[in-house]
Amino acid sequence: SDAHMARIRDKLITQQKGIQNAEEAKKQRELRKYGKQIQQEKLKEREDQKKASLDKIATIKKRLRSGNLGDADDFDIDVDSDDGAGARSSSNKKGGKQAPNKKRQLKNEKFGFGGKKRGIKRNTADSTGDMSEFSVKRNKSTSFGGSAKKGKSQRPGKAKRQRGL
Repeated sequence: SDAHMARIRDKLITQQKGIQNAEEAKKQRELRKYGKQIQQEKLKEREDQKKASLDKIATIKKRLRSGNLGDADDFDIDVDSDDGAGARSSSNKKGGKQAPNKKRQLKNEKFGFGGKKRGIKRNTADSTGDMSEFSVKRNKSTSFGGSAKKGKSQRPGKAKRQRGL
Protein backbone atom coordinates (compact mmCIF):
# COMPACT_ATOMS: atom_id res chain seq x y z
CA SER A 1 0.00 0.00 0.00
CA ASP A 2 3.00 2.19 -0.53
CA ALA A 3 1.62 2.95 -4.00
CA HIS A 4 -1.65 4.04 -2.43
CA MET A 5 0.19 6.39 -0.04
CA ALA A 6 2.20 7.84 -2.94
CA ARG A 7 -1.01 8.58 -4.86
CA ILE A 8 -2.55 10.28 -1.80
CA ARG A 9 0.66 12.30 -1.28
CA ASP A 10 0.61 13.40 -4.96
CA LYS A 11 -3.04 14.38 -4.64
CA LEU A 12 -2.32 16.48 -1.54
CA ILE A 13 0.65 18.19 -3.24
CA THR A 14 -1.44 19.10 -6.31
CA GLN A 15 -4.20 20.48 -4.06
CA GLN A 16 -1.70 22.59 -2.14
CA LYS A 17 -0.23 23.89 -5.42
CA GLY A 18 -3.73 24.76 -6.64
CA ILE A 19 -4.48 26.63 -3.42
CA GLN A 20 -1.17 28.54 -3.65
CA ASN A 21 -1.85 29.44 -7.29
CA ALA A 22 -5.33 30.69 -6.43
CA GLU A 23 -3.95 32.82 -3.58
CA GLU A 24 -1.25 34.24 -5.89
CA ALA A 25 -3.87 35.11 -8.53
CA LYS A 26 -6.00 36.79 -5.87
CA LYS A 27 -3.01 38.89 -4.75
CA GLN A 28 -2.28 39.89 -8.34
CA ARG A 29 -5.90 40.98 -8.88
CA GLU A 30 -5.82 43.09 -5.72
CA LEU A 31 -2.49 44.67 -6.75
CA ARG A 32 -3.89 45.44 -10.19
CA LYS A 33 -6.95 47.11 -8.66
CA TYR A 34 -4.74 49.13 -6.33
CA GLY A 35 -2.48 50.17 -9.24
CA LYS A 36 -5.46 51.30 -11.29
CA GLN A 37 -6.74 53.30 -8.33
CA ILE A 38 -3.40 55.07 -7.93
CA GLN A 39 -3.22 55.77 -11.67
CA GLN A 40 -6.70 57.31 -11.67
CA GLU A 41 -5.79 59.47 -8.67
CA LYS A 42 -2.65 60.74 -10.46
CA LEU A 43 -4.62 61.52 -13.62
CA LYS A 44 -7.22 63.42 -11.58
CA GLU A 45 -4.45 65.33 -9.81
CA ARG A 46 -2.84 66.32 -13.12
CA GLU A 47 -6.21 67.39 -14.50
CA ASP A 48 -6.82 69.55 -11.43
CA GLN A 49 -3.38 71.17 -11.78
CA LYS A 50 -4.04 71.93 -15.44
CA LYS A 51 -7.43 73.41 -14.63
CA ALA A 52 -5.93 75.57 -11.86
CA SER A 53 -3.18 76.92 -14.15
CA LEU A 54 -5.72 77.69 -16.89
CA ASP A 55 -7.85 79.55 -14.33
CA LYS A 56 -4.81 81.58 -13.27
CA ILE A 57 -4.07 82.45 -16.88
CA ALA A 58 -7.68 83.51 -17.44
CA THR A 59 -7.60 85.78 -14.37
CA ILE A 60 -4.34 87.38 -15.56
CA LYS A 61 -5.85 87.98 -19.00
CA LYS A 62 -8.86 89.63 -17.40
CA ARG A 63 -6.59 91.85 -15.32
CA LEU A 64 -4.52 92.67 -18.38
CA ARG A 65 -7.59 93.68 -20.38
CA SER A 66 -8.96 95.79 -17.55
CA GLY A 67 -5.54 97.38 -16.97
CA ASN A 68 -5.38 96.30 -13.32
CA LEU A 69 -2.36 93.98 -13.14
CA GLY A 70 -1.99 94.15 -9.37
CA ASP A 71 0.48 91.51 -8.18
CA ALA A 72 0.75 89.39 -11.34
CA ASP A 73 4.26 88.30 -10.39
CA ASP A 74 2.98 85.68 -7.97
CA PHE A 75 1.63 83.57 -10.84
CA ASP A 76 5.05 83.04 -12.52
CA ILE A 77 3.48 83.43 -15.99
CA ASP A 78 4.54 85.67 -18.86
CA VAL A 79 1.77 88.18 -19.60
CA ASP A 80 3.22 89.78 -22.75
CA SER A 81 1.11 87.89 -25.27
CA ASP A 82 -2.67 87.99 -25.48
CA ASP A 83 -3.27 84.53 -26.97
CA GLY A 84 -3.14 81.26 -25.03
CA ALA A 85 -0.25 79.81 -27.02
CA GLY A 86 2.13 82.54 -25.98
CA ALA A 87 1.32 82.44 -22.27
CA ARG A 88 3.96 80.08 -20.96
CA SER A 89 5.86 79.95 -17.72
CA SER A 90 8.86 82.21 -17.36
CA SER A 91 11.09 79.24 -16.58
CA ASN A 92 11.18 78.28 -20.26
CA LYS A 93 14.28 76.30 -21.27
CA LYS A 94 15.06 78.12 -24.52
CA GLY A 95 14.57 81.69 -23.37
CA GLY A 96 15.17 83.09 -26.86
CA LYS A 97 17.00 82.36 -30.10
CA GLN A 98 20.02 80.13 -29.83
CA ALA A 99 23.25 80.95 -31.63
CA PRO A 100 23.85 78.84 -34.77
CA ASN A 101 26.47 76.14 -34.62
CA LYS A 102 30.06 76.61 -35.77
CA LYS A 103 29.51 75.24 -39.29
CA ARG A 104 26.53 77.54 -39.87
CA GLN A 105 28.49 80.56 -38.61
CA LEU A 106 31.35 79.85 -41.02
CA LYS A 107 28.94 79.46 -43.94
CA ASN A 108 27.25 82.74 -43.00
CA GLU A 109 30.62 84.50 -42.98
CA LYS A 110 31.60 83.02 -46.33
CA PHE A 111 28.36 83.38 -48.31
CA GLY A 112 26.27 85.89 -46.36
CA PHE A 113 23.25 85.24 -44.23
CA GLY A 114 19.69 84.65 -45.40
CA GLY A 115 17.95 87.49 -47.15
CA LYS A 116 15.26 87.64 -49.77
CA LYS A 117 15.55 84.87 -52.34
CA ARG A 118 12.89 85.73 -54.91
CA GLY A 119 12.28 88.83 -56.95
CA ILE A 120 15.86 90.05 -56.78
CA LYS A 121 16.26 90.45 -60.56
CA ARG A 122 13.00 92.29 -61.19
CA ASN A 123 12.89 95.65 -62.93
CA THR A 124 11.88 98.25 -60.41
CA ALA A 125 11.59 102.02 -60.75
CA ASP A 126 14.94 102.45 -59.01
CA SER A 127 16.76 99.88 -61.12
CA THR A 128 15.31 101.26 -64.35
CA GLY A 129 16.27 104.81 -63.51
CA ASP A 130 19.78 103.85 -62.41
CA MET A 131 22.17 104.95 -65.16
CA SER A 132 25.41 104.45 -63.23
CA GLU A 133 26.46 101.37 -65.20
CA PHE A 134 25.35 102.67 -68.59
CA SER A 135 28.17 103.11 -71.11
CA VAL A 136 27.63 104.77 -74.49
CA LYS A 137 30.88 103.33 -75.86
CA ARG A 138 29.89 99.79 -74.96
CA ASN A 139 26.42 100.15 -76.45
CA LYS A 140 27.66 101.61 -79.77
CA SER A 141 28.62 98.35 -81.37
CA THR A 142 27.95 96.52 -84.62
CA SER A 143 25.08 94.60 -83.12
CA PHE A 144 23.00 97.81 -83.03
CA GLY A 145 23.95 98.85 -86.59
CA GLY A 146 26.64 101.30 -85.56
CA SER A 147 29.53 102.22 -87.82
CA ALA A 148 32.25 100.89 -85.55
CA LYS A 149 33.54 97.69 -87.14
CA LYS A 150 35.93 95.55 -85.20
CA GLY A 151 37.93 92.57 -86.38
CA LYS A 152 37.38 91.13 -89.89
CA SER A 153 34.96 92.61 -92.35
CA GLN A 154 31.57 90.98 -92.40
CA ARG A 155 30.40 88.73 -95.18
CA PRO A 156 28.39 90.67 -97.79
CA GLY A 157 24.68 90.00 -98.04
CA LYS A 158 23.07 87.65 -100.56
CA ALA A 159 22.14 90.36 -103.09
CA LYS A 160 25.69 91.80 -103.14
CA ARG A 161 27.18 88.38 -103.57
CA GLN A 162 24.89 87.54 -106.49
CA ARG A 163 25.64 90.87 -108.19
CA GLY A 164 29.33 90.23 -107.82
CA LEU A 165 29.13 87.05 -109.95
